Amino acid sequence: GGKNEKNIGSNQDDEQKRKKTSLLERFSSGIRVGTLYTGDVEGKITAWNVANMFVEASLEGHTDSVTSFLSIATLRLLVSSSMDSTVRIWNLRSNAPLKVLRGHSRGVSSVAFSSEQRVLLSCGFDHEIFVWNPYVETRTSGKLRGHTCSILSVKCVEGTKEAISVDIEGNLRVWDLRTLQCVQILAAHEAAGGADEHLYDHVNN
Repeated sequence: GGKNEKNIGSNQDDEQKRKKTSLLERFSSGIRVGTLYTGDVEGKITAWNVANMFVEASLEGHTDSVTSFLSIATLRLLVSSSMDSTVRIWNLRSNAPLKVLRGHSRGVSSVAFSSEQRVLLSCGFDHEIFVWNPYVETRTSGKLRGHTCSILSVKCVEGTKEAISVDIEGNLRVWDLRTLQCVQILAAHEAAGGADEHLYDHVNN
């Protein structure tokens, strides 16, 4: 009985060693297990290797504060926005710059991607949401108009063809990305009256 227990313990130790060796081989072969991106007020983006805790790369191009990031894993792209009024697209594997999307007249605060419509959205301080095709074009393919003040954030609703945006006055707008039209407005003064439930019902119906 004692020998069997020792053999079992030895086999488990060997298995753990093989797993550790396999993991180390993955690191040494250059496969990136996890990367964290941070941006500073001067526009520099730093890619950190989370597993080994070192700086993997510096992504330079923005000339003002970096405001948001978006990873599009299916396209292996990283998207960043900045107060320099540009949206930049980077290769997620090599961290190399691919495209600069220009069109905003003021700083860009947020970016979002719709996997349903395959479009990239960006919004900011010029009161409009820009619609981009990240596959080919560097020019905007449309705009979502309706906000009358700076837009803080835009998010795509997963599993639908809709997006939601919010501005600095607290107004929410729901957009149909097929028609680029606003389909519902939730004003700031309505927020306290059960409007969240109403909005949720609308998006999921």
